[in-house]
Amino acid sequence: MTKLMDYLPDYYQGVREMDRLLNGEQLTLDELETFVRQFLSNQFVTTADETGVKLMESELSIVPNSTDTLQQRKNVILLRLLPPAAITWPYFKQLIQNLNIPIDLQRDVIKQTVSAMFYNRLPTSTEIKQLQYIFNTLIPANMVTKLFTPTETQVSFKQYYGIATVIQVETVVNAKGAN
Repeated sequence: MTKLMDYLPDYYQGVREMDRLLNGEQLTLDELETFVRQFLSNQFVTTADETGVKLMESELSIVPNSTDTLQQRKNVILLRLLPPAAITWPYFKQLIQNLNIPIDLQRDVIKQTVSAMFYNRLPTSTEIKQLQYIFNTLIPANMVTKLFTPTETQVSFKQYYGIATVIQVETVVNAKGAN
């Protein structure tokens, strides 16, 4: 923060009225600097605070989920504001990495598929929405996208063992005197 006392001319050094005047003005200057710093940081998505993100969301007509963190909301805004660029595979992978989405991307040009596999954890609903938006806007329409998520299941099976016996009986009657 700027200290007004540092700019006090030599001929005012030791003048009590000037010292008190500058100390009173220092509070106003500190408030102004705080406001300007907040205003400037809210001009950019990555440095914006809650107020700046809320303003950007209203400008872009984005409705955030109540469970989204500030960083997730910033990522949604960044996705909407992406400049048009040539979509190459390295650019696409770098974009996913910059958004901090922990997936392993695979593509098969012959089968025209892009596969994304989450590893080591279940994805949040926001991450899935971000990936769906990226896939729908950046991947060509003729490519199939697959999103794999790991799941944990607990299954208990009851097994029953038994013996079944099949007996085939053939009865032959050879009675004497019968026609």
